[in-house]
Amino acid sequence: MKEFPRVTKIQVRCASAILTLIGVFYTWEALQLPMGKPIGSGSGSTPAMIGAAWSVIGAYVTVRVPEIILGEDGEGLWPNAEGTRRIVMVLALCAGFILAMNYFGIIATSVVFLFIMAVAFGGGLFQALLTSVLLSAALWLVFVHLLQVRLPMGTLVSTLFGG
Repeated sequence: MKEFPRVTKIQVRCASAILTLIGVFYTWEALQLPMGKPIGSGSGSTPAMIGAAWSVIGAYVTVRVPEIILGEDGEGLWPNAEGTRRIVMVLALCAGFILAMNYFGIIATSVVFLFIMAVAFGGGLFQALLTSVLLSAALWLVFVHLLQVRLPMGTLVSTLFGG
């Protein structure tokens, strides 16, 4: 087997920085599209939010490089059973979020999604509940009141409260 050089943190930082710059470019291009009136209702709104998240997360990874786990042969390791379980759980939660959002609405679905994610990744019950409620409320305030974006309230909420 050919011996590959060990991946260093500086190499990961460089790759992450390049991907972050691509995210910044994507965001810039998205901002050239119409944002709509009210702001957030145009065709460039969603791409701009995705690009901004891409750039922020990329900058975070660039600054704080995760530990590189290599096997004895110098190659990256596949996740163990626990890691595989978490990956499958995250994918299932994301799919569940998408499916449940139109029925339960974005606020209730976000609270449940964030709570389960926080508990699954080691957060305490009280901390997870508080964080999920506050973060969901803050996101709702930003999108609905600041950006004036209509978010799905869900058919259940509309039926119960006539909204």
